Amino acid sequence: MLRNQALGDALSVATAFWYALYFLSMAEGRRTEAASRMMFWAGVAGAPLLLAAALLLGERLAPATAAGWAAVCGLGLMHVSGQGAIAWAMGRLPTSTASVVVLVQPVVAAILGWILFAEAIGPLQGLGAAITLGGVVLAQWASRRRPG
Repeated sequence: MLRNQALGDALSVATAFWYALYFLSMAEGRRTEAASRMMFWAGVAGAPLLLAAALLLGERLAPATAAGWAAVCGLGLMHVSGQGAIAWAMGRLPTSTASVVVLVQPVVAAILGWILFAEAIGPLQGLGAAITLGGVVLAQWASRRRPG
């Protein structure tokens, strides 16, 4: 396997930047718009960018098998429910709280990978999950309003 740690680090920083921008714009939009409308416009803005990237990279645009179509449908369902939940929450939670709660995503992904695909979760991943979940609980606890 070819490894390029610098590229991976750069892509991680770029992802963090764009995800933060997404959160801020979603929070701002949710002040006046419904979650479904925000999801629609996020899709309208993102689809051409994803199409351009797929074409540039020479990716196949449609699955070739029934299993491929099932995977696409499953990913679509998970995307709509996951990002829809984020969009919905952005209208009800402070952005700082919502952004911390989203850190649960990689933990859930690892657990689902273990359940569905028998992917191994080692001690280091388990420790990382425990620290992440502890941080989410701590952030939730700290964000509660104290009785005055």
